[in-house]
Formats: sequence, structure tokens, C-alpha cells
Amino acid sequence: MLTGAMNSTRRTKPLSRTSALPVSVEDDLACPGGKRVVLRGRVTVADAAEFKRVAVALAGGNSPVTVDCTSATHLDAAAVQVVIALGRAVEESGRRCVVEAG
Repeated sequence: MLTGAMNSTRRTKPLSRTSALPVSVEDDLACPGGKRVVLRGRVTVADAAEFKRVAVALAGGNSPVTVDCTSATHLDAAAVQVVIALGRAVEESGRRCVVEAG
């Protein structure tokens, strides 16, 4: 599950990051009301804390989630673990989670 100790300053940051960074969140135009997590380039253990923060926020929401890996060139084990945990948490709450790969 995606719960766990997180400091309060992390929880107050916005969900999305600039497009130059490997993890961003946007509205999913293909699924009205849904959210899309876009992974770009190499997503490694160095990005895992930020990716987990985004995933925890999405898991606690009420929107369906799509994880878009089509622009990712590499996901290391830490990134894959976050994708799996996010999918489980979203589906356990009765919502849909789709992972897209290219």
C-alpha cells in the first residue's frame, strides 16, 4: 500500500512537476475526470520519492488513473514498485488504473 510516513512539507506541494522532469500529472483527456501520470526518460531510484509522493496523492483521490510510460526509456525497480503499488491502491478503492507502454 502507498501509505507511510511523509513529512508535512511534502504533502503541501502541487501534484504536477514541470515537463522537463521525469514525472508529471495532468488531466486525462481520454478519460473524463481521470488523471494521467506521465513518465518521461529515465525514471530511477533518484526520482522514486517524488513519484511516490505523486502516487500517494492520486491513490487517495477519487479519479481513475492512467500511468503513461510511452515516453519512458527506463524504469528501474523502484519506479516499477511505485507503478504496481499505485495500481493496487487505485483498484482496491474501486477505481480503474491503466498502465500504457510503447
